[in-house]
Amino acid sequence: MTLEANVTRLLISYNSGDVLPISHIDTSALKTLVVDNASQDDSRMIATNLGYDVLALDANYGYGGAIMAGLNQLSCEFVLIANPDLLIEPDDIACLIEAARRYPDADLFVPSISKENGQPFFRHKSRFEKKPRTNIIPAHDACITMVSGAALFVRRASFIAHGGFDTAIFLYFEDDDLSLRYQTEKRQIIYVPQAHSKHIGNSSSSETADLNTLKDLSFGWSWAYVQNKYSIGSRELTIARIIMTLTLMALTLRVKQVKRRWRVLKGYLMAYRGERAPYLP
Repeated sequence: MTLEANVTRLLISYNSGDVLPISHIDTSALKTLVVDNASQDDSRMIATNLGYDVLALDANYGYGGAIMAGLNQLSCEFVLIANPDLLIEPDDIACLIEAARRYPDADLFVPSISKENGQPFFRHKSRFEKKPRTNIIPAHDACITMVSGAALFVRRASFIAHGGFDTAIFLYFEDDDLSLRYQTEKRQIIYVPQAHSKHIGNSSSSETADLNTLKDLSFGWSWAYVQNKYSIGSRELTIARIIMTLTLMALTLRVKQVKRRWRVLKGYLMAYRGERAPYLP
């Protein structure tokens, strides 16, 4: 199936050379733009060999920053924002286009997502919200309150005009932040279960010690940043709880977990002090 020319798939890569071929779709069926966050592997060459357009950034601007750079590079009406390890067929993207036509006032749509083992993946709430009243996944089109950054379908111009992703966040909770903002502004997020996708999960970038440090610091920073942005909970109490968990891990000699939790705390304190996200250019 060849999709109409007004839709483009947007993939973000960071040392994702081994992963990009997983989600290959022939460019005669769907145009794909890869925004590369200054990868040190052969991601750009592999994307080019797959027939994709490549926007090569001069530094790693994080997930949200790369998405916004890609969206501003494009001129099409619709964009499927997806992880490079997300599998989706052109017919399912066509379902998302049809949904966008049915709901012209909405600019954010979510396909159904399954894990690699076939189990459904559906986010009922963000990390910053209380347990939802129901865990039922809608069987038909429905307004929902939470998205997953693994797969989003947007009406490009409207999405950008309303702020898109917060580029102050380098990594983690970009989708939580986006969902909380849509809730605050009472804007619709439309779930389209007839559009199917599969997320391989945790394979968008190759794992290294440096990458784990980046992830842990960023996790802590973004955690505190979103809490502060939406006045959720007490950051002081959260710090105390992190320290308590860290102490228990140390007492039980869980060395690896202590190191990672310490980096999370360090990142959290950076945001608490008003410092910008670590690793953000």
